[in-house]
Parts: sequence; structure tokens; C-alpha cells
Amino acid sequence: MVNPTSLTGTITDDDEALVSVSVSPASVTEDGSANLVYTFRRTGVISEPLSNVRFNVGGTATLNTDYAQNGANSFSNSTGSINFGANQSSKTITINPDPDTTVEPNETLIFNLIDGTGYVPANPSSATGTITADEPGVSVSVSPTSVKENGSTNLVYTFRRTGDLGSPLNNVRFNVNGTATFNNDYRQSGAASFSGSSGSVNFSANQGTKRVTIDPVGDTGVEPNETIALALMDGTGYDAVNPTSATATITNDDATVSLTISPSSVAEDGSPNLVFTFRRSGDTRSTLNNVRFGVSGSATFNNDYIQSGAATFSGGSGSINFGANQSTKTVTLNPTSDSRVEANETIRIALQSSSAYTLGGTTSGTGTIRNDDSHSANSLVALINPEIGMSI
Repeated sequence: MVNPTSLTGTITDDDEALVSVSVSPASVTEDGSANLVYTFRRTGVISEPLSNVRFNVGGTATLNTDYAQNGANSFSNSTGSINFGANQSSKTITINPDPDTTVEPNETLIFNLIDGTGYVPANPSSATGTITADEPGVSVSVSPTSVKENGSTNLVYTFRRTGDLGSPLNNVRFNVNGTATFNNDYRQSGAASFSGSSGSVNFSANQGTKRVTIDPVGDTGVEPNETIALALMDGTGYDAVNPTSATATITNDDATVSLTISPSSVAEDGSPNLVFTFRRSGDTRSTLNNVRFGVSGSATFNNDYIQSGAATFSGGSGSINFGANQSTKTVTLNPTSDSRVEANETIRIALQSSSAYTLGGTTSGTGTIRNDDSHSANSLVALINPEIGMSI
């Protein structure tokens, strides 16, 4: 027997064509001029027509809402088909996106080939194109993030849009939140509309930024720091993108007043005096008048002591004034010397609240005038001057 003893041959099937599908470009903008072009290619025998090459239609885009098509033999939101003519190796379907101003995510369109008579799907048997939303994206930020209530610097909220700037964009809406109150704690400029709860801005054609300026209203009211938060809302013709909100603070710069005493005790006939020191912190650039205090204790004004430094002073109350850029003010109590034997006497000064300042730290102080007279001294005086009513 002589090798080879057998032979194998292959008969290739040239009756069924191989069909593939691809898309180019892979994505287009919704309002752009470029279209998605799906190309169906067949290989093998192409001399005969090939009809009803079927495919499924998937994705998030909707026919006649998000796009129109041309080139297909049949087409719906779920299926379609094409026909090849004799000697035609490729067939195209063009997808033309429908422009709109609706805020929406990117959308996809997927063609998946289905087996059919006279052809077999070949790789790639599926193609996905994307219609990208080109509504402008709008964000908001603020600088600086904190200003003083009575300062010259303002809060500036900047709205920025990206994407197609060629047309005006009106009624970009935002919520207004925070603890500050419009027209009471601040005023605004730059917004198309503004209230204590909402507002809007308008962009002109080719305008990429819009600013809203917040100008704090200066006052002397004692209050905590206050905030203003602007938060974008979605609307027609734009999409809110990060950062979608911005918060800034109006810091209270009204005065805080405290009180200390040194020394806390002096001799009636001595040289040191009781010195009450009033201190203010915060904004000291302006004058601060009528800082009030109560006066109490067992010592009697103009009998047991005199005072200097106060704007007003009586046995029950008093006040001081701070000049511009003045952070401290002193009231000096000078004990009145006498020769009477008496108990130690006290003087208490306590700050009183006001709408012009806040109280902080130590708000009261008590000083003592120590008696330094003695009975022996009084007896000696009586010997010299019997008129005081004492006898030997």
C-alpha cells in the first residue's frame, strides 16, 4: 500500500454572506452638525441582492424625539432592516440628533444584528453610538467665603456656564438659604430676580460668567455670625453641575465689652485707687458711646469716694464712651479720707446689656475700701478737740 491512502477536501459555502455593523463617529453632540453613521458591510458572494438584513434597536435614545434616521428599509424603536443591492458591499444608516433645550443625560443608540435568511452576523455584530447632551452646565461659587458685617468687602457669588455659549440663557434659578435675612442683613446686586428664598440670573449671548454681589448691612446689633447659601436648581436650557451650591458667612463685628478691676482692695487713706478697666473687642474703628453699668455696694459716692473717667456717674449707675480705635477705658475711684472708725466698704460695678454691644468675659467687678482709722486715733483727737463729744 502506498501513502497517502486518503485525501480531504473542503467545499466552502458561498451562498450566505457575512454581515457586520460599525458606527462612526462613536458620539456626536445633540445640537451639533455631525451625525452618527452606522455602516453595514457584507462579505462573500455579493453579486446578488440581499434583502431584509435585520437588527434590534436598543439604547436610551428615542426615535423621532431624540433623533431621526434615513437609509433603513424599515425602522422602529425596537427593530430595523436594510437591503443590499446586487454587488453592493456596504449600506449606511444615518442618525441625525434632534436638538432641544431639555435637560437630560447623554443618550445611546445600539444596533444588534439578528440572524436571517441569506446572511450570518459577523464581528462586529453590534455598534453603539452616543448622543451627548450639549445643554450648558451651570455652577456657582463664592469668594471670599467670609466678610465682616461692617467691612467694605462684599461676598461675590459667581455663576459659570460651559458648553454652547452662543445663545442667551435666561432664568437660571437658585434657592436662597442660610440664617441671614435679605434687606435686613444684606442687599444684593446682579441677579435678575431675588427674594429671601429664591432668585435667578440671566446670561447674555457669549457670556460665560454672571455675578451676584451680596453687600452686608452694617449695624450695631449684637448677633451671631450669619450665612447665605445659594443652591442651583435645574431648569430649561441648562444643567446644574458641581459645585451646585455656595455658602458664605457674614461675621459679626460688633463690639464685645468686658470689665476688670485692679487692685481689688485699697486703704481708705492710701495712695492707690480702685481702677475699673472696660475693654472692647471686635470692630473698634468707630466710636462706641453709652456703655452702661450699674453701681452698688456699701460705699457712698461723693462721701466715701469720688470718680474720674466715666461719661456719667451716680450712686446707682454710670456710663463710659469709647473713642474711635480705642479698645480700653478706665474709671478710677479715689477713696475719700476721713478719721472715722467704720467698716470696710465696697463698690460694685456691673455692665448692663445693650443693642450696641455684647457682654463677654468678666462683666462685673467689686472693689473694697479698707478702713484704716482706729479708736486710739479718735481718742487723741478728742483730747485735743473736746468739741467732738468725747471726754477724758
